[in-house]
Amino acid sequence: MDGFRARPEALVAIFNAVQARYGYLPERALRRISERMVIHWAQVFGAAGLGGFRLLPVEGHVVTVCTCAACRFAGGEPLLRETERLLGIRAGETTHDGAFTLETSADVAAGAIAPAIRIDTLVYGPLTAEHLGHLIEQRRGGGTSQDGGNGRRRRRTAVARES
Repeated sequence: MDGFRARPEALVAIFNAVQARYGYLPERALRRISERMVIHWAQVFGAAGLGGFRLLPVEGHVVTVCTCAACRFAGGEPLLRETERLLGIRAGETTHDGAFTLETSADVAAGAIAPAIRIDTLVYGPLTAEHLGHLIEQRRGGGTSQDGGNGRRRRRTAVARES
């Protein structure tokens, strides 16, 4: 929390940083935020829940489809539908085997390579349905890809500021 001012408006930035580090918002982190910012625990927990942050750890791969304006304009909606079809789940859900969780976010920081997705900490784009299928199949087999199936290496972290 160093580098963030102790004010309620900073909560989203703090939540983003914590979730980028742990993959979710651990209860101990929320309690520490409450103590350091002198905000009641229930308010911190409520803000995290309303903000769409993960309050429980996620197993497997987290696939985040970018929904920023640039990605939507470049074909992000069909990309989301194809991701849902390939995984057999809708945004906000986890596959029955826990291998994939599908999310949407306007903060993937990938407008320049739209349409794009983030799988775990790597951002891929511009992406086609064929490339998407390749990436998903690689993850199903336990592998990872650095080039997103399009020959371009894109390494990004889940923290938009570092993207």
